[in-house]
Amino acid sequence: MMSSATVGVSVVFTDLVGSTELATRVGAEQAEALRKTHFSILRDALNRFNGVEVKNLGDGIMAVFPGVAAAVDAACAMQQGFQRHSRRHPDRALRIRVGIAAGDCTEDDGDYFGEPIIQAARLCGVCEPEAILATEVIRLLAPRGQHEFLPRGDMDLKGIPEPVAVVEVVWSIPEVAANPVLPGRLAAPCTTRFVGRRRELETLTSGWNAAATGSRRLVLLSGEAGLGKTQLLREFALAVGASGGAVHYGRSDEEVSRTYGAWRDALGPMIDEPAPGEDQFTMFARITERLCSTADEHPMLLVLDDLHWADRGTLQLLRHVASRTASTPLMIVASFRDTDANDSEALPTTLAALQRETGTTNLMLNGLSAADLTDMAFDHGSDTGEQISALVQVVLVETAGNAFFASEVFR
Repeated sequence: MMSSATVGVSVVFTDLVGSTELATRVGAEQAEALRKTHFSILRDALNRFNGVEVKNLGDGIMAVFPGVAAAVDAACAMQQGFQRHSRRHPDRALRIRVGIAAGDCTEDDGDYFGEPIIQAARLCGVCEPEAILATEVIRLLAPRGQHEFLPRGDMDLKGIPEPVAVVEVVWSIPEVAANPVLPGRLAAPCTTRFVGRRRELETLTSGWNAAATGSRRLVLLSGEAGLGKTQLLREFALAVGASGGAVHYGRSDEEVSRTYGAWRDALGPMIDEPAPGEDQFTMFARITERLCSTADEHPMLLVLDDLHWADRGTLQLLRHVASRTASTPLMIVASFRDTDANDSEALPTTLAALQRETGTTNLMLNGLSAADLTDMAFDHGSDTGEQISALVQVVLVETAGNAFFASEVFR
């Protein structure tokens, strides 16, 4: 039997607001799906900030953290995750309360006892929905300037003999412009209206929804030249940027081979040279840690384009990052031509390894349909009626629905 010990911890309690009413309103099947979503958001935050789930409370959790900063960061990440979920699914909105306290506790057989435990539980109980209440001790021990705290006065908490000084932790999701500025080739204006690709956009959007709540997604986007991969990525990136995501873009170059070229384009100074005596694994680990830290602050879409021209370093770093970011709010879209590889061995080997990673989706572009080509023809001012129908059939046969070639014909 394990012996008890006195340890200093930061304690977080959470509680789902209105769970009974929600279950009644949406039905048993949907309620079970929302229950899983609720705990997934909570546990993703725990994983990101090294929290330990002590117990499942039915409508919430009790968790401990080794430090105050991690506890507050995790609490804010939880609230942000639920707000993102609720913005995307207003008919299935989820709201939580959070209480935080810190101090010496008795650890006994994996459970914790002591006044900080009672304080955190009671603060969670009296907290308003979508708020975080903490003891004044949390404010005093938190890193200066990292979070804002509002005084809430002294509160009488059941089981605590003296009033407890309480603060509220301020949290938010940064607002972004409705028309975000996109990086790299994604910023180039399109000469034709975006048509078709509804299924592909739905797949990408579903991946982003999961990634934004802390479950990394990787999409391997393939197709021959001219099918519209970049235009699809631009349309998707605009939606991600408008929803609050940070968009980063880099591409490999056919003419100039640059070590980690796509990564340098996308992440800039984050991809620096190895330190003296530093091996590749250590450098990759350092870059991955920076990437995770950046994405934790702001969910990230990372587009690595034209991987068929990528150097080995770019592909190796992609494998490293993909295997070590499972609980990071990050979506990576790796785009390549499946008919034009610079290295016949490196790219297929990398793709095979990536497909074994959790959260990977293969998305292959095919030619546009006759209906999509009809929309394109109208945009180019082609004739209407039977003439345009006949023209579309000819273009479909001649171009196999290749967006670039079809657009040139319609001009």
